[in-house]
Amino acid sequence: MGAFRFRALTVVFLLCVSACTTSVEERVVPRAAVTTPTLSPTSTPTPTPAPLPAHFGVRMVNDSFVNSGACRIHRGSSLLCWGKSVITGDGLGNMTGGFIPAEVSGFSSGVSDVSVGTRHACAIRNGDLFCWGENGSGEVGVGDALPVSTPAPVLPTASQSFTMVRAGARDQTCAVTNTGALYCWGNNDSTTSLGVASLDVAVTVPTLVPGMDSGVTSVDVGAGVICAVKAGALYCWGANPSGELGVDTSGAPVTGPSLIAGLEAGVTAVSAGDRSRSGSTASSICAIRSGALWCLGENDLHQLGTGNTTFLGVATAHPDLTGGVSSVVVTAAGGCAIQSGVVKCWGEYTEPSTGVVDLSSITQAPSPVAVAGLPSATWSSVVGNGAGFCARSVDLQEFCWGLNLAGYLFADPATGQVLTPVEAGPFE
Repeated sequence: MGAFRFRALTVVFLLCVSACTTSVEERVVPRAAVTTPTLSPTSTPTPTPAPLPAHFGVRMVNDSFVNSGACRIHRGSSLLCWGKSVITGDGLGNMTGGFIPAEVSGFSSGVSDVSVGTRHACAIRNGDLFCWGENGSGEVGVGDALPVSTPAPVLPTASQSFTMVRAGARDQTCAVTNTGALYCWGNNDSTTSLGVASLDVAVTVPTLVPGMDSGVTSVDVGAGVICAVKAGALYCWGANPSGELGVDTSGAPVTGPSLIAGLEAGVTAVSAGDRSRSGSTASSICAIRSGALWCLGENDLHQLGTGNTTFLGVATAHPDLTGGVSSVVVTAAGGCAIQSGVVKCWGEYTEPSTGVVDLSSITQAPSPVAVAGLPSATWSSVVGNGAGFCARSVDLQEFCWGLNLAGYLFADPATGQVLTPVEAGPFE
């Protein structure tokens, strides 16, 4: 029944892509100036592509199916965005968006990280943090809850230099500075506690998370929880309806960073998945510890890929991904990981023979399956959200597969599903 509802919503969304627009009151925000480098007359272009940053931000689906968008850090560290509604397809304040990748004005170089939420997006340029979008919960971080149609510097962090930003599905944002301090802001109700203020108190500017003033190396923002890696240990907080954070089985929210038992050392990365699409409000979490995957939380739609649907109330070593794991993404209906350079996926809508998402199939992949159709390469990172995924190799190849959402996966917009991975650009 869950797969049927998901496919029905997908059909509604694809119809809405061409017919729906979002009307909001825009506020004009000054854009930062961009200095164009001057080339010497004797300069000659290099034939070698410029390296791409390690993270590229794509959000293929969201909870409401009315806003969608994607951003990609392009060669030369420019920022390209496209999509529906407030994510903006052209980065110029066009609230109806478009599915043609376009360079965001003022972001032709220096972009090191980008993240796209359901109704907002954020990017780091030369260490400075910018956000834009609907901003109904203050998630843009400019001190109020008015729409922001073009990238605006978050406040009051002018003296800070940022290295990582994550925009969540429920109007939350968290970012890490170059000194390892963690700031969060946006929605702060009992289902999405930021850990920085009393519940239901609006947080419209970046606020330092208590106990996270240094040593933070990674953060992820799920639909119900936030997780951060500090000095190799994993801390999580937020909604905890089923005791998925392993610290309180009463269902009460965890309102501040809480150390996850079993993951006190050796953790390098974490993925805090969205809530289950089957109706459960519990979240799913996986972390890489010393090259092995450890998971806890909801597993009713094979979010954790453990071969069954057993809920994990404590962090548990993954039965298959026991070593060589370098990247992981956990979603509301499955996930993917890179193990020894190979992309492996699992989940409710993942085809067990190919490892790709197929919404027309009723089969499931309860355990990791190597993705078929990818070129021979050593893969280094993967992103996605259960309906579609993209992977990047060490030699800068990018391939995507799954629900295309009118061109979301860099493919022909007429192609509703991409069942064989397609190259994601370059857009030259």
